[in-house]
Amino acid sequence: MRRRLSRNFWDKDADGKSVSPPKGSTVTDNRAWELKETVAVRGSVHSDCWSGTAVQLASSNLISVYPVTGWWRYRRDQKTVEKMARYSLIVSISTDDSEVDLRAIIANEIQARIDTKAAIETRIDV
Repeated sequence: MRRRLSRNFWDKDADGKSVSPPKGSTVTDNRAWELKETVAVRGSVHSDCWSGTAVQLASSNLISVYPVTGWWRYRRDQKTVEKMARYSLIVSISTDDSEVDLRAIIANEIQARIDTKAAIETRIDV
């Protein structure tokens, strides 16, 4: 996933420049997303929906929120590119089994990961 989201994880050539990964070297996402990439990335808010089983979700392992360039990048007169941007990730998980307290299980897992691994990085590449 990191190679798909950031050039920082691409291999470097002899001059230290990033070399795009060869076709087929990154994992493709063959899950049935509702909007698909061409529609999900239009506009200011990028979103998509996926439905699947708990096993399929668990095998995904990673989820991410990442910045993309937009209209604000070209408004240099207002130094918009230098302003702080906030990102959010909304995940909805449901089950028909009323015996499972998903909220408590997920909240405990998230809190444990935040407590042990909190790192925030900001970078502006213009």
